[in-house]
Amino acid sequence: MAVLFGCGGDSDNDPTTEAAVLAGEIAVHADRPADDKTGKDLRAHLDRNCPSADSAVGEEPQTTPNVLVDATEAICRDTETISVADGQVTVQADLADDLDGKSLEVAFCSLIQGADVADFTKGHELQDIEGKTMVVCPARAG
Repeated sequence: MAVLFGCGGDSDNDPTTEAAVLAGEIAVHADRPADDKTGKDLRAHLDRNCPSADSAVGEEPQTTPNVLVDATEAICRDTETISVADGQVTVQADLADDLDGKSLEVAFCSLIQGADVADFTKGHELQDIEGKTMVVCPARAG
């Protein structure tokens, strides 16, 4: 099932807004109802909490890139599927090769843990579009 979602903005849940169209579609795959709920809840979290394409980081132009913001925006913009099996989340995204690895890890694991959907389960993965693992999150401590 593919669903249109937007990363931020004030769209009044109108999927025809520019932000939603630019965000693309995120498909949720799961075999069990509980896993399907986890995937849909994560997708909703991304919809509510991802930075919009036109959000400003500060008033002054940035002279050095904020690699954590770049990584978060890339995950939000380029996620194509969320798969959940036995509570473990796998996100596939069509990400650029030049993203900072540590920032990508922090951004992805923060998004997962911030969603409160399966944050005490270890092994949530971010994969590239071909299925190569890029990040594996540890379980959040109690």
